Amino acid sequence: MQNHLWRDPVPNTLIVVVAARISDWTTKGEIPPSYFNPANGFDRIVILSLVSDAPSDDVLAQLCGEAKVEYHCIPLLRLDGLIRTLFIPGMVGRYIHGRFKPYFSHTENLAVRAYGDTFAGMVAAILGRHFKCISVASIHTTHGHSPRGTVTTIKQRLIALLESLVRKYTHATIDFLAPVYSPALGTIAKRYTNKVHLIHNAVAVQKQHIKTDYAEGRSLDLVTVGRLITGKSVLPILHAVKQSKFTRLTIIGDGPESPHLKSWVKDNEIADRVEMIARKENSDLVDGLRKFDAFVAYTEYREVPKTVIEAGLVGLPVILNRQAGHTPAEYDAVPIVWASGAPESYQDAFNKLHNDDQLRRQIGHETRQKFQAQFDPEHCNTQMFRLLTSRAYSINAKGIPPVIEQSE
Repeated sequence: MQNHLWRDPVPNTLIVVVAARISDWTTKGEIPPSYFNPANGFDRIVILSLVSDAPSDDVLAQLCGEAKVEYHCIPLLRLDGLIRTLFIPGMVGRYIHGRFKPYFSHTENLAVRAYGDTFAGMVAAILGRHFKCISVASIHTTHGHSPRGTVTTIKQRLIALLESLVRKYTHATIDFLAPVYSPALGTIAKRYTNKVHLIHNAVAVQKQHIKTDYAEGRSLDLVTVGRLITGKSVLPILHAVKQSKFTRLTIIGDGPESPHLKSWVKDNEIADRVEMIARKENSDLVDGLRKFDAFVAYTEYREVPKTVIEAGLVGLPVILNRQAGHTPAEYDAVPIVWASGAPESYQDAFNKLHNDDQLRRQIGHETRQKFQAQFDPEHCNTQMFRLLTSRAYSINAKGIPPVIEQSE
């Protein structure tokens, strides 16, 4: 016998609030199928963008899967939005309600989800109260930590201060906070523990993407994926590749560091072993990962990168730098090939994996098994769908754990 926590009818319409340009995601190739429609569980997705943007219908359809899509753009984050609201919750509410007027029939049941816990989170909390429905804010960053060498302008510092104030409102008001990895738990005050649900970021890895061929080749083919920015430098990796003549490296990503890296590769005469690709569609990226022997990365950020999750679920051995005093819980018991971050440590990792197809197979299989237990895309999507549809009959259901089903 099963007791469902919700009462019929469950929400069939999801309002998605974003404070970033979806068009930029498209440029980077970061559009996983059904990203806005977890488990394809909603019939209708109403997207509210807080920045000026005009994504194509095809992109919106890909993001929303099988659901009907409606897109609204209210550029709250422009200067005039700031002046009109001062980001005071009551004024933000009036600003949004005066411009966001989608049609909802009396038969529709709503839920609202924000991608982020600052501006999008505030608006999601306001909409949740207005429509008397569940509101959830996903947390995708670990604020308060910056890599070494990060330079911030006065404008960026002011934005960070404003975000901090808005974040406090979101955390206090939203029904549920859903960090996508364990390091983000440290950004949430303990008094909100009862409304926190760790739900990992769902990625687009499927059974057909899993690596099966670990055969030994003449070279160790490596891949790294991510923004080429301060704190994610691939220079230590490139230094190691230069010294390890048996390696080939494919760099997928773009960013302000790209011109310098291209010059470095040319000047050090390793262009024949290093390929730089500015972007790939997410589907092509995931589909191509299994062709490599290992995934390698360097990061000073606290997050668990989506690219690492993808590589691990595919079954690639993963080479990462271990940050002093910080190892995300997601990596516990996973056979990560750890490096210190120095070029020599990456060389040691490359030597360990080179010409040992059995070791690569063993590490790849175990990594996939451990990651599958945590990051299975179907499970993560189902968790988010259940959170959004839990307590569907309750108003402001703060702090009530979403135990969806019980068997007896």
